[in-house]
Amino acid sequence: MKKFSVLFFILSLALPGMSHGAQPVDRPPEYRLSLEAKASRGEVAKGETFSYTLTVIEEGEADVPFRLSPPDLSGFNVTGEYSSQSTRVINNRERTVTEQEYRLSSDLAGEHLIPPARAVVADPKTGKEVEFKSNPVKVNVTEHGPGILKGLRNDIRDIKGPMSFLERIKLFFYIITALVVLGFILVVAFVVYMARRGRSTGGKPKLSEPVPAPVIGPKEEALKAIDAAEAGRPASDSKAYYSVISEIIRRYLRAAHNIPATEATTAEIMQAVKSSTISASAYDKLHEILEEADLVKFAKYAPTEEEKTKYMERARELLSQI
Repeated sequence: MKKFSVLFFILSLALPGMSHGAQPVDRPPEYRLSLEAKASRGEVAKGETFSYTLTVIEEGEADVPFRLSPPDLSGFNVTGEYSSQSTRVINNRERTVTEQEYRLSSDLAGEHLIPPARAVVADPKTGKEVEFKSNPVKVNVTEHGPGILKGLRNDIRDIKGPMSFLERIKLFFYIITALVVLGFILVVAFVVYMARRGRSTGGKPKLSEPVPAPVIGPKEEALKAIDAAEAGRPASDSKAYYSVISEIIRRYLRAAHNIPATEATTAEIMQAVKSSTISASAYDKLHEILEEADLVKFAKYAPTEEEKTKYMERARELLSQI
């Protein structure tokens, strides 16, 4: 009986210590990764340079950093590589955006398909490597290129010989006839206009000073566009709303600071802003606005209505600074 009492006494002393010593183990935060690929141009001319960008967005922290394997760029010449990385905390979750940009050109005409890139990361729970793939990207390489180059190609014609004397006489006659007909039409139109004007004013034409159209600068135009986007926000989804706001900022940078931001990636824009007159505080605010738009457009992040309102207010503050 004494042995059982001693054993019970020892257990009563040990168990409280064991219960107080056991501490809850914090679970690692949930880790997510997305990989998006895009080209700055869908159609380029032979030898024309364009950018191919891989955007990796991580939510949470991984035990081992991911490994990014670029796609097979056969058929393209790599003229440069640029990379950037930024980290922010949104709603107590850490988000890291990594951009890897390649400057490419091609001397082979035709439709090229850039295969998916791969990002490999270790699962924090099992340690097993998980592979993520980006989307494939199509780029059409033309012989002479779109736009102006295409027009120049169409304007190239065979060289004709000098005009004969008879052809010159015919051309002169056609020109004189056209000028006479045009002059007659203008005279008739003027007479009809004056007759109608005299009847409408009782025979006394009234002179009125033209009212000049109001001139709107790029900043006022951008602020009005943001007001219109905010008014239409209830009818649009988050991706469309953030896309419109970021596009307004991009157009303003092009109009006010001559920065080609409408077709550039976030990394390209921030590189160009470094050599501009924009202040450091405005630089950081611009980086946050463009990066948050990338999160909504590419990482499918769903912001709250309060976050949308703050995003719009930060965009207006940025326009007042730059």
